[in-house]
Amino acid sequence: MRSAWVDRLRSVAREPLTAFVALGAACFIGYSMLRPEKPALAVTQDVIHALSQDYELLNGRAPDSQELAALVDKYVSDELLFRAALDQGLQFNDPKMKQRLIEKMRFLLAGPMDEPSREDLVNFYADNVKLYYSDRKLTFEQVFFEQAPRDSQDVAKRLRSGERLAGDAFWLGRNLDAYGESTLRSMLGASFVDALRAAPLNEWAGPIRSPRGVHYVRMKSIVEPGPIPYEQVSDQVEERWFAQRRGAAVQQKLEALRKAYDVKVEG
Repeated sequence: MRSAWVDRLRSVAREPLTAFVALGAACFIGYSMLRPEKPALAVTQDVIHALSQDYELLNGRAPDSQELAALVDKYVSDELLFRAALDQGLQFNDPKMKQRLIEKMRFLLAGPMDEPSREDLVNFYADNVKLYYSDRKLTFEQVFFEQAPRDSQDVAKRLRSGERLAGDAFWLGRNLDAYGESTLRSMLGASFVDALRAAPLNEWAGPIRSPRGVHYVRMKSIVEPGPIPYEQVSDQVEERWFAQRRGAAVQQKLEALRKAYDVKVEG
């Protein structure tokens, strides 16, 4: 009886279907043992406390249990969507997102910066004083026409003879005092500013065209660029000082990062 049972087992074991089933079972068991666990998404007490504080800051009271549960559910949903976006590599395809991460990484690489002393800032100002020059200032009187006069040269002669002409209304008025070149360039164009600088002082010149019409001008003064006193640009100096220090710190860290990559620039 025992011999017949053993013979039956041997017969079943030799069947192809038995081998296939055994192989499948072995694979399933092996996969179950080696399969990585699902990634964890922990909602810690610190997270819950932060959600509650944010809610209270916006609403003037702490959330009740249902509201807190909704906040936690939204946090989990947002975190799942964020991780799914990372899994799909969206951070590499969205230029704005990529730039935001780059700027964040620059900030983290730079680390905290010590506050500069007044001496540090004054020395930085002195070393970079060309960055703090005033704009060239132009002062002039003008007669403006929206449309070019029929006899433009006659208008110029009358002005030079001392006749006072009204012209058309101009939104900045007749007299423009100490206007910066960059401001005039943005309003009236580069060619207008070039013509102003070439005009003789205290004599009527024109017509000079701009996108707004025709101008006859009498230059009164030109104040050349010069260094702006430190006290007037101290905030800008401090901002540039920090920017330079951060840039140097980031560059140092970037050199280490470059060594970790095989950078190839195709030409």
